[in-house]
Amino acid sequence: MSSDDRRLEVWYRVLLRLYPREYRQRRGEELVTTLLDASPPNATRPSARSVFDLLRAACLARLKLATGGNVGRMVADGARWAGLFFCAYAVLRNLYEVWWLARCLAAGFPVDGLLTLSTGLEPAAFCLAFIALWQRWRVGALASATLLVALGALRALSYPGPDNWGFVLRMALPQTLPLFAAALLETRSAPRAKPERIAHLVAVVGLLAVVKTFAGHDTHGVALVAGSVALVALGLFDPRFLAALIVLRSNTDGRMLIGALERPWDVRDLLAAMIPPLFFVALTSIQCARARERMLRT
Repeated sequence: MSSDDRRLEVWYRVLLRLYPREYRQRRGEELVTTLLDASPPNATRPSARSVFDLLRAACLARLKLATGGNVGRMVADGARWAGLFFCAYAVLRNLYEVWWLARCLAAGFPVDGLLTLSTGLEPAAFCLAFIALWQRWRVGALASATLLVALGALRALSYPGPDNWGFVLRMALPQTLPLFAAALLETRSAPRAKPERIAHLVAVVGLLAVVKTFAGHDTHGVALVAGSVALVALGLFDPRFLAALIVLRSNTDGRMLIGALERPWDVRDLLAAMIPPLFFVALTSIQCARARERMLRT
């Protein structure tokens, strides 16, 4: 083997480290030999095209290994992990609001009792919805998600001003629907007895009734709710649509990010806009790694 071929082989072996270890042990030598035979004579480094093809194939191999060949399952698991973060995020946000209300009360400001009640109950309902989803209590998760929407309506009614209905559509529903969609995904393949089917129907009708009640009050909110409900329905047939629903939720945070950039001194808005999408990506990656470990153990 000439020095040029040896140098080219070193390049290919370095690039081959991008592949999973199991793939390298099984087909690494064969792939290096094939690449050396296909390379032009007197080449000292791989072409840009071959590097791109190797990178693309390595990413596909890692994705297939991490998901066991089932990308839809990865999206479903990622949605459940995102539910964990949204749960903690909602609790912390509402604890901050409880602290803010307590300061207002201590200072003697009048605060609506309905607002105080809904602020205290919303994190509890969110925790209940997530625990029900995590434990595969599908009907409980749907009912809890509907309760979250009702609490959002209660909070909106507590705010003065003509735009209080739009508050529900812009804030409460986008936060609730990803969890609701994940619960529907869990429900899709589950055998259900007659009482469970009835409870499931009641939960869905309750959510749609709330949406219909608010639909005439905010044009932008109507489009947001219609898109969310459509993605929930499509998620019943293909879990990958749940990813689009999470992106829709992140889009709400994106609007918050734009507002924060217009007011760069408001760090809280900036963090509130950036943290949820970043954590969703991180938790999905963790879940992929765990799925890969489970597959290797079996």
